[in-house]
Amino acid sequence: MDNENPSDIPEDVFGLQKFDKNHNGKLDPDERAAWEAALVAKYDVNHDGKLNEQELSHWKHDKAYLAQLVKEATDAGLTTPTEGNGLQKEEPGKAPGDVLGLDKFDTNHNGKLDPDERKAWEEKVLAKYDKDKNGRLDRIELMKFRNARDYQQKVAKQQAEENAGPPPSGTGLESEEPGTSPQDPLGLSKFDKNGNGKLDPDERVAWEKAMLEKFDVNHNGHLDPSELHVWKHGVGHMEEVAAGKKAPREPKTDSDKSNQSKAESTTTSSKAEDASHE
Repeated sequence: MDNENPSDIPEDVFGLQKFDKNHNGKLDPDERAAWEAALVAKYDVNHDGKLNEQELSHWKHDKAYLAQLVKEATDAGLTTPTEGNGLQKEEPGKAPGDVLGLDKFDTNHNGKLDPDERKAWEEKVLAKYDKDKNGRLDRIELMKFRNARDYQQKVAKQQAEENAGPPPSGTGLESEEPGTSPQDPLGLSKFDKNGNGKLDPDERVAWEKAMLEKFDVNHNGHLDPSELHVWKHGVGHMEEVAAGKKAPREPKTDSDKSNQSKAESTTTSSKAEDASHE
């Protein structure tokens, strides 16, 4: 490791700023010894007290990945927040399979995060991406969150396009009807303006447009089966609540959250990318 040096990235736990105790811009002998010991403790897989070529390449890969994240964060204008948790301007993704997505936290299905829903979402995002546990996402952690969110969106769009086949005609809602729950923001009561118990042509046009805005993830102007499933799942729950067959969703207990977190950890491909760089 004689020819190797730490990065100057502030967030790098193996970076110069973490080991340059006298702040002279370089590693003095005792500081270098501490830095090398930290690297060996992390990357010495065979426990022989030194880093072989393969182990050293793992560190170099992680250092390069961190540098790439810094570039992406800089290009995106991200800075480490001095107040708040860093999520004030962020929004969840809309991919159906995203465990940190809108569909998982919009419990009243109004198409946005209300204050209590947003609080639950931010807590879950921090639990996953706040690696140094300081209560906020620095620019690197925030970039990892954004990349994972955008990746989920990209995968959902690709899958939708692959499953779509030829461009579909219509909206996919021709044989569908809105739910009847009074609490449903896309339900009959919200669009039946003349109160005749059904959707007249102009009312139906407005309803289908609202449906597409919320559930058409791949923006092809048509709800495919997976997108329809997401809508029907939410409608079904609200219908059961309205009929007294099911209680409204309650906040999860700590035990529930722990069990869900374990299940969620196996669902997204972003987990593998994050794990390889921790």
